Amino acid sequence: MDDLDTTKRNIFSTAKLLKENNSNEAETRFKLIDIILKEVLDWKTEDIEVEKHLREDNNSTFADYVLKTANTAIVVEAKRISNFNLGDYNQRKILLGKSFLETELGKAVVQARDYARGLGIDFACVTNGLLWFVFPAQRHDQVSFNESSGILFSSLEEIFSTYYSEFTALINRASVLAGSLELHLYGRAENQIDQRHLKNFFSPYSNISKDNPIYENLSSQIATAFSEKVLSLDSAEFSRLYVPNAQNIKFDSKIRMTVSKRDTVVAKKTNRLMRDTDRDRFIEKVSDNKNFSKLAFIIVGTVGSGKTTFLHYLEKIKLQDLLNSPDNNFHWIRIDFLESTQDLSYTSFIYEHLFRYIQDSNLGDKEKSISPAYASEIESLLRGPLAFLSDEKEKNREISNLILKDYNEKSPYIEKIFRYHSDKSNIYIIVDNIDQIESDIKQSELFSATLSIARKLNLNLIICLRQSTYIRNRNSPLINAYDYEYGQIDPPSVLAVLSKRFDLLSSIVQGMSFNFTAENGARFIVDDASEVIGQLKESVLGNEVGGQIEVLASEDLRLALRMTRDFLEKGYSNTSQGIQSYAKGNKYILPKHEALRAIIVGNHTVYDESYSAVGNIFDSKLSIHNLQLLKLFILNACVNRATLSSFEGIDGDEIIEHLKNIGVAKKYTKQVLKVLCEQRYLFTPSHTVSEDIAMYAPSRLGGYVVRELLVDFTFLENLMFDTYISDDETWQNLKEISHEIESEKNIISKIEIRVKRIQFFWNYLTKSYSPLLNESLKRTLPSEWCNDLFGDNTGTLENTFSKVKGSAKRNYGKSKKS
Repeated sequence: MDDLDTTKRNIFSTAKLLKENNSNEAETRFKLIDIILKEVLDWKTEDIEVEKHLREDNNSTFADYVLKTANTAIVVEAKRISNFNLGDYNQRKILLGKSFLETELGKAVVQARDYARGLGIDFACVTNGLLWFVFPAQRHDQVSFNESSGILFSSLEEIFSTYYSEFTALINRASVLAGSLELHLYGRAENQIDQRHLKNFFSPYSNISKDNPIYENLSSQIATAFSEKVLSLDSAEFSRLYVPNAQNIKFDSKIRMTVSKRDTVVAKKTNRLMRDTDRDRFIEKVSDNKNFSKLAFIIVGTVGSGKTTFLHYLEKIKLQDLLNSPDNNFHWIRIDFLESTQDLSYTSFIYEHLFRYIQDSNLGDKEKSISPAYASEIESLLRGPLAFLSDEKEKNREISNLILKDYNEKSPYIEKIFRYHSDKSNIYIIVDNIDQIESDIKQSELFSATLSIARKLNLNLIICLRQSTYIRNRNSPLINAYDYEYGQIDPPSVLAVLSKRFDLLSSIVQGMSFNFTAENGARFIVDDASEVIGQLKESVLGNEVGGQIEVLASEDLRLALRMTRDFLEKGYSNTSQGIQSYAKGNKYILPKHEALRAIIVGNHTVYDESYSAVGNIFDSKLSIHNLQLLKLFILNACVNRATLSSFEGIDGDEIIEHLKNIGVAKKYTKQVLKVLCEQRYLFTPSHTVSEDIAMYAPSRLGGYVVRELLVDFTFLENLMFDTYISDDETWQNLKEISHEIESEKNIISKIEIRVKRIQFFWNYLTKSYSPLLNESLKRTLPSEWCNDLFGDNTGTLENTFSKVKGSAKRNYGKSKKS
């Protein structure tokens, strides 16, 4: 506050001298306006360009100041320190109408507006050091200049005595970076408001058949092999497809990137259950609990890592002998909350499972379970009230009525049965898919119900959780209620899992025949479907398709299986040609670009980020032009840093500070970091998301996007359809070219036009990336932030274009039509 008071006194003293001396514009700028910009409004020297050259009506002219960062820019037109005659316009908000523009201040506004437009800048300010008038120079929301308004601060006395907070909240550096000009002058922080997405007008694959004949004939078998339906298979089949070991990639040489590992989320000793020794130790403890002391385990893992599959592996393979033992003293009761409904409370849902288990197991046997569980109660009745009855049948009827009453009420019956067996048998409740319940409150209720029942019935407990769910609850009384032991599931190799699933599919369809109409209209017969599966397996695992699925799934096995189903349904064409070639012993690899398209688009006809498993790295979805590629900019820096062999992560605070330096507000950086993690491009080794202290590391998916997919024709073309196009000329060109593509019948010509469209899109991306890159270079950020991502890859993209056009000519020939 003392510094501000000192600055204020100096500014008033300087302004008084300048007015008395009728100082010129240069002296006003140097002694007064410079001080206000830097010391009051906190603009850095690196932000300020002076005498910015531009051409106007074939004449050279200069803008006095341009305040510029990666996110925004303002033209400041300075005048000598003389009072503007405001007339009737001495008010806070002034409409930029024709009558105002004819005033002395209005004429300066027009001058500043024209400078701003010539430089492609949206905002401007006119000042004589005393008066400050801020206004929108150009708009992108169909509102005309004359319908817009500016904000006036008419004197330094007014600013420092009454409107200081409002003045700084409008045009100081931090406020401008956070969107203050858009908010106060447009009424919103965003400057992208219309529907400039190609997906709203065009579909790139309208001519592609929706149903592949192989998938159409084998859909149920494919669904079984490539989904969680395999969990219902018998022990022998399940054993053949289970992958017991985790994937371990430390450095990916193709993208030259260190693949960082996530830290364990548990502070205590944790068994890595995909390691042989840890798994054996865990199984031994579960199965060899001779004293029947009560055990409690939490098993954690990332989304789709295979936690549920591991539980089935234990049940079907490792604990099978115990479960089938003639002494029947080992019980494994799996409760999956995917099956829960809103009709039942969590307690009732668990009790329903326990009740059914009693009915289906030896726990429901009269002699071995029910009679001894009720023995003390029966004995009390016989010594008490029932002693007055002489008829044994009547005594048995009363005892039966008592047990039947508990049976109908369920909970008393369940509690007596399990309490009796809990100190004579190993009984485990296994609780899975708690994570499927999104509400934190509901999750807490579920935890509470589970722990309460396990304690009440004196049972062993195993709970499976996503690591993110565990983090949210690890300090809660519910977690601390038990002395848990911990296990972690690390995902196995995606390719190893897919290989076993293809083998399973082949065995399921062996001997099946089907027929279909080929692309040329001929009827085609397949005698043994398993031979077709062999071709598909080779096309996935013996080609880059498998690698694409592995990378794009980013260790999420459930997602990898879904991607494979999408590929099998829509990821290839010329089915009969492939089958015939394969049947003759020739190697026929299905095109990888068709697989990538199917993976990206899924079951839709056009790419839309909200439906796709692949996030759009070319649009940060902030609805702000200059930050559209912030997502890619951050990811590129992280991938560049990860090329170091010693890389362990990049600190979130470091990312925030670097971006703040170039002009990106903290709130936007945190928002984008959160999305990058959600879309699996980045992850935090500690599993916390978007906290300032978090460390961030790129996933293999993030590395491949920057190093490989950035110049992939299919990747670019698909993501282009859900990317906002802010530049008017580019938008018009893309629409015109898209119409041309739709009307073109010759396949080679169509592909050449598609290449042209991607070139326009690439140029747009290059232009959109340049403010972030240029400011990083100007402010000497570390080298990982300063490489010219698009410039460095332009030559590679040109090679891609040549390959795409060359492939089209080889495969189609000039006469073929689409």
